[in-house]
Amino acid sequence: MQISWWTKDIPFRYLVHPGVSFAPAPATVRIPCHHGGVHCQPLVKVGDQVARGQRIAEGPAGEGVVTHSSVSGRVKEIGQFQDYEGHSVMTITVENDGGDDLEVLPVYSSLKGLRPQVLYEHLRNAGVAISWYPRPTNILPFPPPSAAIDAILLNGCLTEPFFNSDNIFLAEHTDEVAFGLQALSAVYDVKRVLVTVSEKRTQTIQLLQPALAAALPKARVVPVKVGYHQRDHRYLIEKLLGRALTNGQTPDSAGVLVVSPAVVVAAARALLKGEPYIRQMVTVAGTAVKNSGNYWVPLGTSIGDLLAFAGLSESDVTKVVVGCPLRGCAVSRLDVPVDKGVFAVIAFGVRETFHYQNGPCIHCGRCVEACPAGIMPLRVVNYALAHRWDLAREEGAAGCTGCGQCTYVCPAGRPLLQLIEMAKQEILRMEAH
Repeated sequence: MQISWWTKDIPFRYLVHPGVSFAPAPATVRIPCHHGGVHCQPLVKVGDQVARGQRIAEGPAGEGVVTHSSVSGRVKEIGQFQDYEGHSVMTITVENDGGDDLEVLPVYSSLKGLRPQVLYEHLRNAGVAISWYPRPTNILPFPPPSAAIDAILLNGCLTEPFFNSDNIFLAEHTDEVAFGLQALSAVYDVKRVLVTVSEKRTQTIQLLQPALAAALPKARVVPVKVGYHQRDHRYLIEKLLGRALTNGQTPDSAGVLVVSPAVVVAAARALLKGEPYIRQMVTVAGTAVKNSGNYWVPLGTSIGDLLAFAGLSESDVTKVVVGCPLRGCAVSRLDVPVDKGVFAVIAFGVRETFHYQNGPCIHCGRCVEACPAGIMPLRVVNYALAHRWDLAREEGAAGCTGCGQCTYVCPAGRPLLQLIEMAKQEILRMEAH
């Protein structure tokens, strides 16, 4: 396991070893169904009996992400509930009755003769959606087949040094990765398909190359040098495709469909097995859990239930972060649910929790030198503290990748990333009105 410069002090107990376990379905699941800014419409009502895999919500007029129940049971509640970032979103609560039957979709073992619109509707009906960095909550529907997509980028670089769920998909599910990419290529008129993998994952590269060559000759595996910002899709798009995204620009508007290994495998299983997207592979790490590892988790499972199954030490845990150590979001409560954008949960122990000093800026410039996006974090932060969101926007706050390197190197211990994220949220709110 390679550990980069910014994780050299992480204890060995943090490292997650290969292998996947199945987390049990809890007594109650809370399934968020509001994604990508599109308000969902519940297709069930309180008191209804639902099957596992049944469609329970979708966007208006066939838009947005389709949501399925991850358990069989009775709909207990429909209303607003917090996600892990503290936003109130439409959520459907289902009481699990233990039923194991799965409501499956039509199965397609071959893509031959399937029109792009048919494939697109099938993936949408299965609940397969896009989720990418820098914000795990960017859960969006696939663009329609008419979109001007001419390239697909499967970002298979490890999201964090000690998270290996992406590599599990790429190394152990190569046939499904190849089939999923083949299906997405059939939806859009793509000319290039690139699969990025850490250059240190030589075995994964050797396994992927023949599978892709047989299923999709236009696909190419691209070894990428290990580095923090090299994993960001904006950096990869610019370096590999020569297309620089402006602040706030989505990859599909530049003709690029960016997908993760989990999404590609979900697309393959939706076609080959008729499986709706109702479970998520989540890496659980941290010194406050006894059984760190990768878990298949039913969507809607609370983070608290997942951590309890992984052996959470309640006497030691001081902070729980969804996502990675630098980009992640600390949660204020443990009953928030696992969604399609939750790929990792870290439970920090007492000795590992860092308390910001928040001293005065000494204008050393280290945050500027560390920023891969080329912005000046200290200026954005000053505007954020003054609640001048307009000036923060002009300074380029939207271009922040959320990597957290500015906060890591700040000798004054200021919460730079948190203040920049606050500015970004306020800018979005300002633009929405």
